[in-house]
Amino acid sequence: MTSMVDNLSAMNEDMTNELVVSESENEALSSTITSMGVEIEEATITIDVMTSMVDNLSAMNEELTSANDSLSSPIYIDLIPGWNIIGFTVKNSQDAVASFDEIVDILSVVKNNAGEVYWPEFGFNGIGDLIPGQGYQIRVDEAYADFNFQDLDGLRIEIQPTIPQWAIDMETSIHPNDIRTLVRVVNSLGQEVNPESEFEGTLLYYLFNDGSVEKHMK
Repeated sequence: MTSMVDNLSAMNEDMTNELVVSESENEALSSTITSMGVEIEEATITIDVMTSMVDNLSAMNEELTSANDSLSSPIYIDLIPGWNIIGFTVKNSQDAVASFDEIVDILSVVKNNAGEVYWPEFGFNGIGDLIPGQGYQIRVDEAYADFNFQDLDGLRIEIQPTIPQWAIDMETSIHPNDIRTLVRVVNSLGQEVNPESEFEGTLLYYLFNDGSVEKHMK
């Protein structure tokens, strides 16, 4: 009888020990699950942040694409008869003659900031190449809609000096005495000056006895 009681007592002790171990394992498992839950929450927050960043980058990319499309779109200019001021919109420097070939039939003259000219009728290109972002004054004989500069991939058009027929037909101005003499030289204030004593870069006006005036920079 005593042996049976001892056995039952031992079994009870073993079961108690197993329950203690089981509870400890359950606590460890519960702790692990809790830790995993925290990690999952942190991972979810990270995913949300990354998703937001991706969305922002996508929006920025769309804006950049739209901006690039806008920059690459042709800029059309409606030219009016007479003088116009326009900007050169091609990204690379380009031959002035080739750039204006589309409207050469109505183009009178083109001037840059330095006062250099492209004069089609006289076959003279004193400008050379148009410079990106620079402004140019152009004079046209009639209106022209939707003019735009095109990238001509380095195309150049060679022109030869010539004299238009209207210039050939002009009457020659001849002084009654057939002698053209200098009357005086004045500065921009109308004061008579000696050209030799003026500073370089001074604008001087040469007045002749036939009523003509020449403007020079010393």
